[in-house]
Amino acid sequence: MGVLASPTVASNADVPLSLVDLLIDERPDNCLNPLDHAVLSFLDECIKASFSASPLDRQLEPLVCKCMPSLAINALTDGIREEIEDHPIVTILDLLIERYIGWSDDLGRAGKKLYDRFESALTSLADPNTDYVTLRADLIEFFDAEQQRIDKLEGRISDSESGILRAQRAQALTAQMLNAQMQDKQLPACITEFLQGPWCDSLQLMLIQYGVESDEWQRACKLTETIIWTLQPVELQETKEDEDEDTKEDENDEDRQRLYRIIEHIPNEIHELLVALKHDTHKAEAALSDIEMEHIKIMSGEKLAYEEFALLDCENDLISGSTTICKNLLKRVSQLEPGQWFLLGESAEQAARIKLVLKLDDVHQLLFTNRNGMKALQIEFEEFAYFLSSEAAKQVPDKAVCSSTLNATLQLVISDHETRQQKLREAEEQSKKERLAREAARIKALDEAATLTRERQAAEKRRAEEAEQAQLQKAKDEAERAENIENLQAATDKVLSLNISAWLKLPDPDGAMVECKLAVKLASVDKFVFADRLGVKMGEYSAAQLAELLASENGVVLDDGAEFEDTLAKVVTGLRQDRNKSYDDLSGHRTPD
Repeated sequence: MGVLASPTVASNADVPLSLVDLLIDERPDNCLNPLDHAVLSFLDECIKASFSASPLDRQLEPLVCKCMPSLAINALTDGIREEIEDHPIVTILDLLIERYIGWSDDLGRAGKKLYDRFESALTSLADPNTDYVTLRADLIEFFDAEQQRIDKLEGRISDSESGILRAQRAQALTAQMLNAQMQDKQLPACITEFLQGPWCDSLQLMLIQYGVESDEWQRACKLTETIIWTLQPVELQETKEDEDEDTKEDENDEDRQRLYRIIEHIPNEIHELLVALKHDTHKAEAALSDIEMEHIKIMSGEKLAYEEFALLDCENDLISGSTTICKNLLKRVSQLEPGQWFLLGESAEQAARIKLVLKLDDVHQLLFTNRNGMKALQIEFEEFAYFLSSEAAKQVPDKAVCSSTLNATLQLVISDHETRQQKLREAEEQSKKERLAREAARIKALDEAATLTRERQAAEKRRAEEAEQAQLQKAKDEAERAENIENLQAATDKVLSLNISAWLKLPDPDGAMVECKLAVKLASVDKFVFADRLGVKMGEYSAAQLAELLASENGVVLDDGAEFEDTLAKVVTGLRQDRNKSYDDLSGHRTPD
């Protein structure tokens, strides 16, 4: 952080745009920690984005980089969030970019004065000992005084150009309307002179004052049409030739009566219009006198002296509509506001920097000035819409460029971080769901396996029981045969004499003979329980069932087992004998003498 406190700034052409590159050039042996490196890289991206959004002249951009080390020090010391929230360096940069977005090196002495002030401000801004509040106040005072001068110039140009443009359009529209009404008509010379002279001037004033959509203009157009119609030859008013003579005569009488009624009111209407426009009374009366004389000739049946005339010149770009463009593109122009800056040209380095100061919707004209407040361009809506669509003209933001870019870039970083965190959370949640799903599947599989095991065991048990019952039934059938009566009785006596621990060979469910030991004998419930050598239960039988198995040779007694009383007597006798023996005799150890 401290290595940026007193940077050595190179000449304007050599100032690097990257803070990281600047640090490497100044202190190649110094290493940044990851957080500080991220902060400097963030500021680098912000300044590049600012220059991209609102490119200053290439002579000004390197000067802005002078204050970047100071900006970096504050960011590393106070944090990015504090740097954005109305930091003096950022607000002063906003002010300078706003006021210098239109500066270029072709503005003469005024431009040189502005450049010197810009360089001085950036040098002060790079000095950590500068009082930023005072610097900003001085700049605002300087710019306000300059803006007052520019506003006056732009106001004069706007008033002058708007008057000229509206007058040109009014002249062209008036000439166009008169030509349309006079085309292929016959008129006396005095009427032609009136229509193309005082009357044309009056219509132009009306159009400027009221507009082309006004009732006054529409009324004047209709009155012009009526004046010309009343002065046309009477034979032009005749009806079709295929009608009979009486019908023609009646209709001609009606036309004459209508013509006379209209002629009576025309002077008053013309007089009212001319008076409303405050025309010269003498000229107005002279014009009315000429019209009345021509109308008197018509009413008396006298032919008028018609003379050929030339139409007015109405070729004008303001109404010609030589450029046509779709409504969507034209809408972009209609949304423009005075005060906006534009780059007009193929590239930012060569483009002219122009400011919109006047937008005339009625004549579809735009007026632009340069940074000095001098006229730079006058262009119609359609042509400028084409420039915008082809990117030959680009609007340049100039309000709070630096602070808005910092905020936008920070929000983008935060949004990107939140997106990554959200994806991590979603991935973790998905992993958790998958783990739970796998665990649930495992438990389900175990439950299904246990169920299958129980079902298999139950089935095995049923099969064993069924096999055992079949074996017992078979043994019973064989034992009950007449030739086995004596064997059954002997087997019954043998069973009753069996003692605990007696060993027998009995059939398992598959019919194989298996050695088993009598583990439990319950005479009261007639139950004999047998187990294998591991102590696992092999089966239980009644005395009759065992006797039948033995009698049918499906069972064999291997050992009757010792009687309980004999075993108990042996234990008691042994205890009595051991009572008189010493510890050494019992343990087998001899104590040395």
